[in-house]
Amino acid sequence: MSNPPIEPFPGPVTVPEPGPLPPGPSPAPDPQPVPEPFPEPFPTPVEPPGPDLPPPVEPFPDSDQPLVA
Repeated sequence: MSNPPIEPFPGPVTVPEPGPLPPGPSPAPDPQPVPEPFPEPFPTPVEPPGPDLPPPVEPFPDSDQPLVA
């Protein structure tokens, strides 16, 4: 299976010269106002733990005893 021969592109490639811009509004977009920085978030109130919470877990004491599964 062979590819057909590639034919050369007919004629030179011409690029039209850019003309004057058409009349009308400026193509440049209007400058956007600078957004204000986000305000500081409200501080999250820290609620004391309720009576239904378990007591804090005690750290495992350092011991030479092996763990028994």
